[in-house]
Amino acid sequence: MNFFFKVENAKDFSIVKIRSNHDGKFISNLFKSFCEEKGYHHNFSTPRTPQQNMIVEMKKMIYLRNGKNNIKWIWYTKMIWVEVVNTSFYVLNRVTLRPELKKTPCELWKGRKPNILYFKVFGSKCFILNTKNNLDKFDSKSDVGIFLG
Repeated sequence: MNFFFKVENAKDFSIVKIRSNHDGKFISNLFKSFCEEKGYHHNFSTPRTPQQNMIVEMKKMIYLRNGKNNIKWIWYTKMIWVEVVNTSFYVLNRVTLRPELKKTPCELWKGRKPNILYFKVFGSKCFILNTKNNLDKFDSKSDVGIFLG
């Protein structure tokens, strides 16, 4: 519900229709009364038929495939899976073009091209400055880590 308020207030858009699956948060009485109060037309896809929601399912598949490609060479895959998928969403929202508009989703939302100069290679080796431990004269001042996002 916060997302709907954000979209309507930040961009002066009016939401007319909502399409969702039969997830518990979308079939609750609270959400139903919210939609009725705001005048949103809420329809559901048929259960166990993701084909009806083709665009969302295709995007989900692209994000997951991109995430799998990002962690292909990292040995502790399952520990960082959430970060991998979040990073995939973040990157693809800033670099994927909408074919009909020739703009990225980030550019459509913010009205300007996104800055991607700060992007680093996901999973690359990095060094973290150790400022918390009392170090002896010959102790290393940094710890080795893996860059996640």
